[in-house]
Amino acid sequence: GEVRRLVTTLHDQTLGRRELQSRLMLKSQANFRDRYLEPALAAGVLEMTIPDKPNSRLQKYRLTAAGKRLLPQP
Repeated sequence: GEVRRLVTTLHDQTLGRRELQSRLMLKSQANFRDRYLEPALAAGVLEMTIPDKPNSRLQKYRLTAAGKRLLPQP
């Protein structure tokens, strides 16, 4: 549920953690990380734009090919 919600929110954009959290209307960074971000990364539907520096303030996230397949088709 949470991963699918994250995927539909991200769609074809590349966004940072704060922007994603804001669009999902989530206040807790820990909740976002544990229930949305980490499961999506582990499932391979989301990828980091700077994988060598996961804690970078410039880190953004985008959908992988597997993530794009989860998007609702028009």
